[in-house]
Amino acid sequence: MFVGPTQGAAVLVIRDARAVSANDAAVELFGEGCIGKTLEELFCEDSATRLNTLSPLRSSVVVELEFWRHGEPMQARFTVVPLGDELVLINMSSYLELEQLGRASHAVTESLANLPQSSLSAVLSTIAVQAQSLTNAQYVALGIGMEEGVAFKPWVAIGVPEDVACKIGRTPRPIGLLGKVVRTGELLRVADVRRDPEFLGFPAHHPAMGPFLGVPVTSRGHAVGNLYLAKPAGADEFTSDDAHRARMLAARVGVAIETALFYVDEKLQREWLQQIIDQMPDAVLLYDENGRLKATNQACDNVRCEPRGQDAFGNAVVVELQGMDGKPIPDVEQPLVKALRDHELTLRKDALIRRVDGRLVPVALSALPVRELDGSVSGVTVIIEDMSSRTAAERMRAEWSALIAHDLRQPVGVISLGTDLLLRSDAKGMDPIGRRMLERIRSASTHLDRMISDLTQASLIESKRLSVNLAPLELRDLVTSTVENLKAVSNARQLRVEISGNPTVLGDADRVRQVLGNLISNAVKYGTAGTEILVEVRENPKEVETIVTNRGPGISPEQLPVVFERFARTREAKGGKMPGLGLGLYIAKGLVDAHGGRIWVESIPGDTTRFHFTLKKLLDVPDTASSGDAGQTIEPDRRFGNRGRHGRPSP
Repeated sequence: MFVGPTQGAAVLVIRDARAVSANDAAVELFGEGCIGKTLEELFCEDSATRLNTLSPLRSSVVVELEFWRHGEPMQARFTVVPLGDELVLINMSSYLELEQLGRASHAVTESLANLPQSSLSAVLSTIAVQAQSLTNAQYVALGIGMEEGVAFKPWVAIGVPEDVACKIGRTPRPIGLLGKVVRTGELLRVADVRRDPEFLGFPAHHPAMGPFLGVPVTSRGHAVGNLYLAKPAGADEFTSDDAHRARMLAARVGVAIETALFYVDEKLQREWLQQIIDQMPDAVLLYDENGRLKATNQACDNVRCEPRGQDAFGNAVVVELQGMDGKPIPDVEQPLVKALRDHELTLRKDALIRRVDGRLVPVALSALPVRELDGSVSGVTVIIEDMSSRTAAERMRAEWSALIAHDLRQPVGVISLGTDLLLRSDAKGMDPIGRRMLERIRSASTHLDRMISDLTQASLIESKRLSVNLAPLELRDLVTSTVENLKAVSNARQLRVEISGNPTVLGDADRVRQVLGNLISNAVKYGTAGTEILVEVRENPKEVETIVTNRGPGISPEQLPVVFERFARTREAKGGKMPGLGLGLYIAKGLVDAHGGRIWVESIPGDTTRFHFTLKKLLDVPDTASSGDAGQTIEPDRRFGNRGRHGRPSP
């Protein structure tokens, strides 16, 4: 049950006023031989009496208890969890640590009592989101069932887009690697499922997965299901800490499912469901299939807005949502509406809420359609996570980077200016060695200045303070002039440009030049010397696509998903000792995102690498150059799925 590795939590199980089981941390806390001792032998008189009075307890409580340790009285805080004829005592300090880690609240694990199928799916979906947050998995599934050849029922999965799930069709069965977790009853951690001898392959349309973590879900010594977590092929494997957290969460799910078998009364169902969501740290709102709000938890009090009007489904507005730009989110774009009408899953979308006190608070918003066994949607679970602390930490980090970059720029400028003056002042009388040293200093200071600029740009992107001034922009002249300038500066003489027509886009000329410059510089740096670099501009019905192609070693498939991340450098780049911070492509992506465009990469190792980016096509050129979108800021896209190759969201 709870007893086992629990990241330092002391767990003691009491039955008939006597300790019947304890994990290592509990043995360390209460002493060797604690199992078999009575409450009076383990706890001081008042605390033992208090525990005896808790036997008919219906829900968990937190209490201060005095216990004996090495003959001395000690005091600590415990969570007391009633489970049938047993009491489970969990040291509160460890509980608080787990709560800080994320979602593994003991209330969620103990309170899932015989809910109807739709409510069970809602709670399991919530637990899946917590498992995802704890382990950084992209795909998480909970499967209840143990019989080989019989599909899991229920099977709750997140991370796979709905259209892909529909194409896959049938619910998985406990066979192959999934079945190995069932057969062995042990945690299974695999770096790449495709290399495991028991891997049976993916069904048609299934996304490629690599790192895998399977955890048996047990209760009272027997298995009831399994928790499965996976990441895309090529991602970093799960750590031992990830496995530890997943095991703890699986234990709690097992207790919840086992307990659910004993409660069938409709009133108890509602009470247990309310207890689950009330004790969760994040705001939870449950809606039925008609969009009517059926339940909220206590954490919703922290995100409520001033009473005003009704939402699209006739509910009194509980939460006032705004985009990261501060503008209200239209009804058709609301995650709840998308979940009910389009059955679209939203996971951890950045947004702002306006609280009763008028303060804007950053949140991560999730909306999960609740599915019945026949695939129909019977409701929606909405989870709102307060991201104030994380946002403040990110802002501090970005401001610190900007401050360092600012303080470095002045001395670097002095060095560069002084070097130029020395080179000009004594051009003829200077000896060759001295001139070479000064030229190296000038080159190094120029390189350092570029790095400082990159750090400044990256800090603006990360803090979402990068703005673009959008105006009609003719790409032919911009691309041609940018390429000519780069030829002169970088000696990239093998540059060829192909542009069809004279496309006009809505963009910021300086920012677009920077994107193109970063991609061409990247092609020059990592392409094979002497080979041609091709820059193409193609018109599509609603957007204009620019492609930069070079020949060279290319990018390996496992490195493709990370090339646009901050400070990301491929193994090939590190092995070749290429200079750089790994910010060029990160900045390019941030600038393209700010334009509302898309950017992605395709690479054939040993042959060609193509970087693509798109800008919105200007169909009707306005009379003035100004645009209502000027000053638009970045709002990163956090949607799961719906992506093309690497980094490209589908239009």
